[in-house]
Amino acid sequence: TWMDGDSLRRGGPRVHALRGGRLGDRRLGDASAILAGDYAVALATELLAELDVRPSPLSRVFACFARMQLAAVAGQQIDLVAEASDIELAYSLKTGSYTVSGPLQLGALLASGSELTLRTLERFARPLGVAFQLRDDLLGAFGDPKTTGKPLGNDLAAGKRTLLLAL
Repeated sequence: TWMDGDSLRRGGPRVHALRGGRLGDRRLGDASAILAGDYAVALATELLAELDVRPSPLSRVFACFARMQLAAVAGQQIDLVAEASDIELAYSLKTGSYTVSGPLQLGALLASGSELTLRTLERFARPLGVAFQLRDDLLGAFGDPKTTGKPLGNDLAAGKRTLLLAL
């Protein structure tokens, strides 16, 4: 991602790199990437607002969506400045919130899931989100860029605090 300094992901240029190249200015590319993220959040919020569900679960859906975003931001901040003891927390918040936990919670809320279902999904999701990030770290360190679509060893070269590096 932009914060990680990666210009490629999934075989293509990241938004900041693509826009920076097209605009001929790295700063404008970075700013465009931030705006693209804000725009995507607005589109997602708009889609949630237009869902045809009873008003009661809809307010919980918005609250869940906001918590998912807040967790991702908090996790990214921890990732930027973390000590080795914070790595799993960063993974859980940063990656787990938007890849596993948040989507499961949103689906359960939209389906009028019980509190027990929501708690069970959270317990199930947390280690999966951490595992997802651990796998991403391994692919970044040892994966074939042609397969992973991301540069080899970028996190290691940048000295990023990954669990792999800590171990």
